[in-house]
Amino acid sequence: MAGPRREALPTAQPFAGCRRINEEKSMLALLGLLLVVWVVCIVVGIAVKGLFWLLIIGAVLFVGTAAIGFVKREALGRGKR
Repeated sequence: MAGPRREALPTAQPFAGCRRINEEKSMLALLGLLLVVWVVCIVVGIAVKGLFWLLIIGAVLFVGTAAIGFVKREALGRGKR
């Protein structure tokens, strides 16, 4: 009869801790990059939306100024030749 059975000890993997640290740093770097991308998207979105509203306000003011100029021109009699 054989004696009690011994299980083999797990072999130590060199630099296993370093690999885990590198994976964590890579994950944090990826998350940081994604955060920067989202912030850029937010800023661009706000700028585009702001420019859109600036366009609308400018168009309304242009049409209003043109209408006032046309009415005053008619009132001063300069519209008839």
